[in-house]
Amino acid sequence: MNITLIILIGFTFIIFIHELGHFLAARRVGIKVEVFSIGIGPRLFTLFKDSQGTEYILSILPLGGYVKMHGQDDVPRAEAATEPDKTSFKSKTAPQRLFVVLAGVVMNLLSAYILIVIAYTLGVGFTTNKVGYVEPQAPISTSDLKTGDVITALNGRTVNSFEDILTITALTGAKKDILVTATASDGNKRTFTTRGFKTEAIPVAQLGVSPYGTATIRKLTTDSPFYKAGLRNGMIIEKVVLTLANETTADETTADKTTIIRKSAQGILSLMTNHPNKQLDVYIYDQTSNVAIISNVTIPQTNTVAPGFELAAAINVTPNYPAAQAGIENNDVITAIGDEPIRSFTALQKTMQELGAVTSIPITVERNGTSMDYDVAPIYDEGSERFILGVTPSLGESNSRRVSYVDPAMLDQIPGIRVDDALIDITKDSFAWNVEVLRNDTKIAFSYTDSSFPKSITGIPIPFTAGEKIIKYELPTAIYNSFGFFYRELEEVYLFLARLIGGVLPATTIGGPIAIFDTFQTLSAVKGFSYFLMLFAKISISLAIINLLPIPVLDGGHAVFISYEIIRRKPPPEQVVRTMNMIGFILLIALMVFVNYNDIMRIINR
Repeated sequence: MNITLIILIGFTFIIFIHELGHFLAARRVGIKVEVFSIGIGPRLFTLFKDSQGTEYILSILPLGGYVKMHGQDDVPRAEAATEPDKTSFKSKTAPQRLFVVLAGVVMNLLSAYILIVIAYTLGVGFTTNKVGYVEPQAPISTSDLKTGDVITALNGRTVNSFEDILTITALTGAKKDILVTATASDGNKRTFTTRGFKTEAIPVAQLGVSPYGTATIRKLTTDSPFYKAGLRNGMIIEKVVLTLANETTADETTADKTTIIRKSAQGILSLMTNHPNKQLDVYIYDQTSNVAIISNVTIPQTNTVAPGFELAAAINVTPNYPAAQAGIENNDVITAIGDEPIRSFTALQKTMQELGAVTSIPITVERNGTSMDYDVAPIYDEGSERFILGVTPSLGESNSRRVSYVDPAMLDQIPGIRVDDALIDITKDSFAWNVEVLRNDTKIAFSYTDSSFPKSITGIPIPFTAGEKIIKYELPTAIYNSFGFFYRELEEVYLFLARLIGGVLPATTIGGPIAIFDTFQTLSAVKGFSYFLMLFAKISISLAIINLLPIPVLDGGHAVFISYEIIRRKPPPEQVVRTMNMIGFILLIALMVFVNYNDIMRIINR
C-alpha cells in the first residue's frame, strides 16, 4: 500500500476516534449532535441522516473529522440570548459537559492501548539495544563499553531497544549524569556513569553509540554501482575481495598495501587503500536463491587528503555578540588567540573548543594590512554547549581565499604556491591537485601531487540492515505487557513537554505532520505493519496529552473553564472566555507555522 495513503488513513483514524469519543459521550448525556463529519473543510456530500437528526457527511480534506453539537460555541457570541433547549450542550450540567469534553482524550488513549496490543500480537521489530559502535568523541568512549555489549538500563529505566536509548538520553540532557547498565558478550553485567553530548548537527543529547548491524543489504538505489553489478536487498555479504590494478588479489589478510575495514556493526562497508584503481569482487549469499559472485564493481573514489595549505580565518561577525561588541568587523582575519597562531577557521574553532570556560581572551586580527588586538569575552551557547565569539566564515570575500599557511613538508611538492596567494580554483584529478591562484594580479595555474602523505579512499557505502529484535506475545501476555509500554509512552510525552519548557530540549525538536510523514517514508522500507501500529499509538497518545493542555480552544482549555464553573458555581465571564479562546486560536496557528517551518528546515539541512 502507498505510504502516503497509510499515513492519511492513520491520521484520519486517530482524529476520527477522538471525535467519536465526543459523539458517544454527547449522545449518552442527551446532547443533540447536528453533524458528524469524516474529514474536515467544506462538505462534499451527506452520507445519511439518522433518526436523531445527526447528519453524517464527507468533507473535502481526509484529515480526521469533527463533531458539531447543538448549542456548542467555542467562541461565545454576546448576542446569543435565548435559554438553551434540553438537547443543547449549554443546557447540561457542568459535570456532564466535562464528561463530553474529556471523552475524546479517553478514546485516543483507549485506541492507542488497543493498537499496542494488536502490534505485540503480530510481533514488533525494534532496533537492537546491542552496541555496534562507540563514538570516539563521546564521553561514553572512556568507559569499557565494547561492540557486542547490550545496554539494558539507563538511569534505572529498562532499555528494550535502541529507540529507548535515544529517547532516555535526549530527555536526560547533556548536563546530567546517566547511569548505564550493560551486559557484556560473556554475560558479565556492569554499571558505570557517563554523560550525553550534543553536536552542532544534532542539538539533542545523544549517548554516542550506534546499534549493532548485520551484513544484510538494506536498501540500494538503482544508480548505485553495487545495484548495477547485481546486488539486491536482502542479500548477505560474506566476503570482500579487492582486486588492485596489475596486482594480485588482496583480501582481509593483506596488510602491506591494502587495508579493508568491514564495520558491519555500524552498518557501513568501508574500503581504505593507497591504490587509485581498483575493482571489487563481492561474494554474497542470497537467502532466496543460491550463492552468487558479483564481479567488477567499480568503486567511486574520494581522496580525503588535505591539499597541504590553509586559507585565512576571514570572518563575519554576528551583531550583538562578543566579537562585534569588542569592535571586530566583517572580513577581518583572525591571526592569533593569545600566543596561539590561527591559520584557518577550522583552527579557530578547535582553539575555542580547547579553551573552554574563560572570562576574556586576547584576539589579534588583521584589517587592511594592519594588525589589531582586542579582548573578547566569549559567551556560553546552550545549543552547542560551548563558548562562542559570534563569528562565521567570510565566504566569498577576498580575505577568505587568501593562503595563510603552506605545509613545510609540501613545499617541494608544490613550488607554485605561496603565503598570501589568492586561491581562485582547486580541483583534483585522481591523486593530482589542480590549483589556480592569483599573485600580484597574475594568474598562476599548476598541478602537484602529495605522495609524501598517506592517502585514504572510501567507496560509496553499502547500506546494511540494523540489528533487530522481534517482540511478540500471545494475546493474554500482550494485553498485560502493553500496559507497561502504554504507561511509558505517557511518561515520555510528559517528560518531553517538561524538558522542552525547561530548555533541556531545543524548540527545533518539535515535529509536525511533515516530520511524521518523513519518518514514515524513511521507515517504510525497513519496518513492518506492526511497527506502524506502534507509531500511530504514540501519535494518538501525544494527541491526547496535547489536547489536555490548558490552552483555550483545546479540550484542556474547555475543561479548565468548566472546572472553574464547578468550583465557583458560576461560569467564567463570557468576555473572558471569548478573549482567551481567540488568544488560544492565534497561539495554535503560530505553533503550526513554527512546527511546519521546523520540519521543512530539518529536511533542507539534512
